[in-house]
Amino acid sequence: MLDLDNDTRPLVLGPLSQTASLKRGSSFQSGRDDTWRYKTPHRVAKLFVEKLTKLVLSQLPNFWKLWISYVNGSLFSETAEKSGQIERSKNVRQRQNDFKKMIQEVMQCLVKLIRGALLPLSIPECGVRQYGGWEVKSELSGQWLAHVIQTIRLTYESLTALEIPNDMLQTIQDLILDLRVRCVMVTLQHTAEEIKRLAEKEDWMIIDNEGLTSLPYQFEQCIVHSLQSLKGVLECKPGEASVFQQPKTQEEVCQLSINIMQIFIYCLEQLSTKPDADVDTTHLSVDVSSPDLFGSIHEDFSLTSEQRLLIVLSNCCYLERHTFLNIAEHFEKHNFQGIEKITQVSMASLKELDQRLFENYIELKADPIVGSLEPGIYAGYFDWKDCLPPTGVRNYLKKH
Repeated sequence: MLDLDNDTRPLVLGPLSQTASLKRGSSFQSGRDDTWRYKTPHRVAKLFVEKLTKLVLSQLPNFWKLWISYVNGSLFSETAEKSGQIERSKNVRQRQNDFKKMIQEVMQCLVKLIRGALLPLSIPECGVRQYGGWEVKSELSGQWLAHVIQTIRLTYESLTALEIPNDMLQTIQDLILDLRVRCVMVTLQHTAEEIKRLAEKEDWMIIDNEGLTSLPYQFEQCIVHSLQSLKGVLECKPGEASVFQQPKTQEEVCQLSINIMQIFIYCLEQLSTKPDADVDTTHLSVDVSSPDLFGSIHEDFSLTSEQRLLIVLSNCCYLERHTFLNIAEHFEKHNFQGIEKITQVSMASLKELDQRLFENYIELKADPIVGSLEPGIYAGYFDWKDCLPPTGVRNYLKKH
């Protein structure tokens, strides 16, 4: 069954019915083609899934049609004796369970091989040696996982078109759901890494009269692009369950989303405390309380600590009024769960940062004033230490 000995493709697979030939460490590692070792890990996994599903689709439909012909009697002669037909009917009933088991074994083998390549942690410990063992351990990106999901979805649709009972294909549906969940997680984790690098892209250029830079917009666009890349993965095809159906998945996605927001808040804090030595201030001499502060910054990119604080405070204000609310709408549009919690936790962290930065700014502005007033406080340099020790009290105190 499913013999591809004459297949000219580089990746040679043995008969699919012989499960051992499909396990990692057998024909997939044949010396006849070792070029896969020199491809990128993502490409290896992608080609593995494509060739594996192509193998199944090239052989299983014919086997299924043969079985249907056997069941409906079209393989038998129309002139066969009635007694012979009755006997064959008995055989059909006896062999239905055997055939169903064969199909399920093929599906399980297909699914376990793909899990071994893409979701090794989902394989029971007893099956890791059989279906795991991939030398390359690097995680596939969300983009590659989305491509793999599309390939497996097409395979499922092709098998469904053969009218194979759904219970025989359930393992493939479970695999698709697990891959969709993993794709969402990986994409959000990758987004968090991108957000960490946004601080490096801050150019301190004021883009409007509110004293904003482009950083809040870049942050929002980063999340928007991430969610757009998940559109096909989050969409439920016929027969598929929602990615967010499990409470555990909802909680993990919610926490990853909160983490993304808090990482950006931390980036703002880093920018606000950037040492003056990292910023060229030799050409800037502007009163930070001047109405023309931001106009002056346009002319000269050098910044003082006070100016950076003001800009970051302006960005914080914009995030609270616009960006975080926009992001919540994008999450809702893509059916994310726990949006209220994401918004509340993010807003609370942002307000804490805003308060700290405002206090720092007030302190910076107050220091020069205190410095000018302090000498007057000690005018005359009066000090109790210079006074003689008391030797008694006045008479009116003695009378009382």
